[in-house]
Amino acid sequence: MMKVICIQNATRKLHRTHQQFLQECHDDLEISFHHYSTEYANHAKELAERAKGNCDILLVIGGDGTLNEVVNGLCATPGKNPKTFLLPGGTGNDFHRNFIASDLSTQSPTNLFSQKGEQVHIACLRTNTETRYFLNIADIGFGGSVVRELNLLRKKFGAGFSYFIAIIRTFFKFKKPVLTLSFNGIERTQRFFMLAICNGPVFGNGLIVSPGTNPKEKQLGLVILGDVSLLDYLRNLPNLWRGKRIKHPEIKYEITDEVTISSSLGDVSAETDGEFISSTNFHVSFHTEMLEFLT
Repeated sequence: MMKVICIQNATRKLHRTHQQFLQECHDDLEISFHHYSTEYANHAKELAERAKGNCDILLVIGGDGTLNEVVNGLCATPGKNPKTFLLPGGTGNDFHRNFIASDLSTQSPTNLFSQKGEQVHIACLRTNTETRYFLNIADIGFGGSVVRELNLLRKKFGAGFSYFIAIIRTFFKFKKPVLTLSFNGIERTQRFFMLAICNGPVFGNGLIVSPGTNPKEKQLGLVILGDVSLLDYLRNLPNLWRGKRIKHPEIKYEITDEVTISSSLGDVSAETDGEFISSTNFHVSFHTEMLEFLT
C-alpha cells in the first residue's frame, strides 16, 4: 500500500478542488493517507523531517514559503527523498509555474502519485553560520531588504498588500551595498542593486527575472544588477513581467554552478524563496540531493 503524507499550510484557505482531492485521498483504498496542517512557523520543516524515510509520497499544499520549509526539512535529514507532489496554495506560487499541473478530476490519487516525476536540482546557500536550501531563487540586496520589510508588515496588513507596501518602503530606504562577487574565475567589487542566483526563472509573484533558467538543469542563472537606480528598476518592470532580458550596461546575465558574495562593511540582506537571511558572506552551489517532483 502506498503511504502518503500531506503537509498543508493551515493559514491559507483550501481551494474547493483541493478539498475534493484530499477527500479522494482519504477514500482511496490503495493509499495509507496521513494529513497534517501546520500550526506555527517552520512546522512544515519539522513535518518534512519526520516524513523523510517514512512515506512514498509527500503531498504539499501551500505556496513557495511552505515548499521552502519542506525542502529544508528534507535536506536536513539523511536518506532518500520521497516523491513530492505540490498543490499550489500560496500568494505567488512561483516555483509551480515551471510545471504543467495535473488534472485532478480525471485520475485517481493512486494513478497521479504513481506517475514518474521530474527530477529537479536543489540549490544551497551557505553563510558563516547557516545553511539554507532552495528550489527557486536566492536574492541578495534589494530583494532581501524587501523581505525584511515584509516580515515586519505581514501580520498587520496581510500577505498581498504587505508585499506592495514593503516594496514601496524599501525603495525609499534601500542603499546599494558594496559587494565582492566571484563566479567562473571572475571577481568584481562595486555597488550592487541586486544579485539574483536563480535555479528557476520566476520570483516576486510572476517576475521573470532569469529567462530560460530551468530547475531541471544543473545550471544557476546569475542575474547581476549593478549600480542601477530605482528608476531603472521601475522602468524595466514590464520587461520582467514579459520575460524579456533587460538591456542596460549595469545589468548582466550569466550562467554558473557556484557563486560567492562577500561584504567587508557589515551584514547584507538576502532571501531564499522568500525567507530572510543576512550575513557578510554567501556561497551558493548545488546540493548533492535531487527531488522527484509532481504537480
